[in-house]
Amino acid sequence: MTRRWRRVVLALTLLLIFAAIMAPHFTLAAQVEGGGKRFIQVEGGRYYTAALRNDGSVWIWGRNLWGELGLQETVNLRRIEAPVRVGRLSDIRSLSVYGSGHNLVVKSDGTVWQWGAADGYADQQVHSLLPRQVDGVSSAATAAAGEDFGVALLEDGTVWSWGRYRNEALAQDARKPAPVPGLSNVVQVAADGRNAYAVKSDGSLWKWREPSAPSNTDGAVSLHPVKIMGFSKIKQVSANNDQLYALDSKGKLWTLSGSGKAKSYHSELTIQSVRAGDGYVLLLTAQGDVFSFGSTVTGKQGKVAGLLGVTAIGAGSHHNLAITKDGRVWGWGGDKYYETGGPPTSEGGMAYRPAPARQAVDIMINGQRFDSIFPAIVTDFGVLVPAKPLSQALGAEFSMLRDEDGSGSYQIGSNGRTVTFMMNQSLFQTGTKQAALPEPVTAVTGAVMVPYQLLEKGLGVKMTWNPQAGVLTVDRAEG
Repeated sequence: MTRRWRRVVLALTLLLIFAAIMAPHFTLAAQVEGGGKRFIQVEGGRYYTAALRNDGSVWIWGRNLWGELGLQETVNLRRIEAPVRVGRLSDIRSLSVYGSGHNLVVKSDGTVWQWGAADGYADQQVHSLLPRQVDGVSSAATAAAGEDFGVALLEDGTVWSWGRYRNEALAQDARKPAPVPGLSNVVQVAADGRNAYAVKSDGSLWKWREPSAPSNTDGAVSLHPVKIMGFSKIKQVSANNDQLYALDSKGKLWTLSGSGKAKSYHSELTIQSVRAGDGYVLLLTAQGDVFSFGSTVTGKQGKVAGLLGVTAIGAGSHHNLAITKDGRVWGWGGDKYYETGGPPTSEGGMAYRPAPARQAVDIMINGQRFDSIFPAIVTDFGVLVPAKPLSQALGAEFSMLRDEDGSGSYQIGSNGRTVTFMMNQSLFQTGTKQAALPEPVTAVTGAVMVPYQLLEKGLGVKMTWNPQAGVLTVDRAEG
């Protein structure tokens, strides 16, 4: 073998060794980019859902009649039919939802943020509170939302609480954050109406009653926590409408009898997580199965069929939620407002069997995320995008045209290009040419939704849909 060939063989050998070493890294990068975004927590409110993803983003969907989703200051959207990212929220590590629009998150820096339904405005319109920091709370690990208050578990094991902020006019009436006396070494907090609970590191369970809003001063208040007797080695608590469920370190569940005594609840099951619902309880077993008892959201008792490998659960007022090991959210129960994450599958606005929620979609324009109160919706043919806001983000003008017979069409214009299309049609006009779309233009909750190919072909921008990552990339030439 000549010296030249020896050098070639040596170079190829080194190249193969380098490829073997780097192959796992390339594979990992592909997995993270293609499927690394996973939901890790999901919580249900009254007809709506909020979910936390492992990239620190929060997504929300369902009813918005009272501004519970916190997407608009003045509300004109009654529901959101697919997951939409909540703006202003990033680096989130925990999430809590209560009732008709009290939402709390804790950021990785230990600050607590609130958003959702707002009231007390003089214009008689429905308002939302956009995400804003709860002043005076820091070093929080988790938080729990109650009816008119919030509770934060700090990293040092102490607990703080405060009155719910509703708007600037009522800000002076809201109780300022302050430590809850007598609590230390706490590992979990929970809230139910005006009741708050804490689990200590020694497994004991404590309860206290928070003050109500100034406009509702009925009932006794006790900011001095009292130990609930009969419970030991507790690691998790959940309550709803004064119905209490406590999970111990062996995975056994306990509740209170009619006489106020601790009693075992479905001892045949080994539980890893519990969520108290409105008249029912949702359980996640150590094997990853889901059970529900009481006035369940579908009327059925026992094991919930159609779910495998569940890692987290969430209980709404009339719907249930689960996250499977692949990071997908599933929903079932009441679905009149698409709170399960997908359209109803039965008459009466119900989803009797768990079904996957619609995929969360990020739209990236020249590397920058495009946020909108209207979600992009994945279909069997691709992705539908909100035509007006996305067109405007691309520097195009969106308009509606009315014909003499009362019919209408839509037009998008940019840089000498004009795209004309009509509702429920899968053809569009660009210049003198007509082109086909993979599916018709449609309307979803106040937005004209078009297949992304309409903007791609009509405006001449490059768009790439990655279904594994849930990302629609838009490359717009500058200038």
